[in-house]
Amino acid sequence: MNLSALFEFLSEESVAAHREYLYKKKVEYSILELSEPKLSGASFEKIIKMRLDKELKREAYRKKRNIDLHELYFFSFTEKRGENITLPQGYRSTAELQYHIFTVATEEECHSDFLTVLFDTRTGGLRPTTERDVGSGEIPVLAIDLAEHAYFSDYGFEREEYVKAAVARLDLRKISDFAEGFNKKRERRREFVKNN
Repeated sequence: MNLSALFEFLSEESVAAHREYLYKKKVEYSILELSEPKLSGASFEKIIKMRLDKELKREAYRKKRNIDLHELYFFSFTEKRGENITLPQGYRSTAELQYHIFTVATEEECHSDFLTVLFDTRTGGLRPTTERDVGSGEIPVLAIDLAEHAYFSDYGFEREEYVKAAVARLDLRKISDFAEGFNKKRERRREFVKNN
């Protein structure tokens, strides 16, 4: 968790309130885990596939996704900027990628609590989205909390200013590192299949 990167665009009070919110969500989920042990340690992707009561599954999925995205949000920023990174397909510059993320996050009809940057394991491309559901083969690599509690005490009604500050500090290296690691793993799998 790089709190110093968050302090570049949020006050200490905001970050503390955000951490408290995450802690409360984890406590709520731990109570849910006690009522259904199968949920313990399960990702929100695995929860979808579980055979559970419909209402319990919906609640568990929503809570676990909320926790995971909040944790990802805390790890999505850096103090370093301007580093060279390998850009994913479809982007000519980091500025173009940042602009795409910014426009998706500030769309008028956006009522989501999060923007996530999804890595598509089939194509190697990215999809910044405010949709709640993650598609098959898509993995969240970066997140920005868009809920009012994330920025209101520092930015008031100036949501776009908050998003601009957050996007400018996104750790885009995480995208290239993730893509590189994923591609290496895929190559090792291909080699194993070829040699066995």
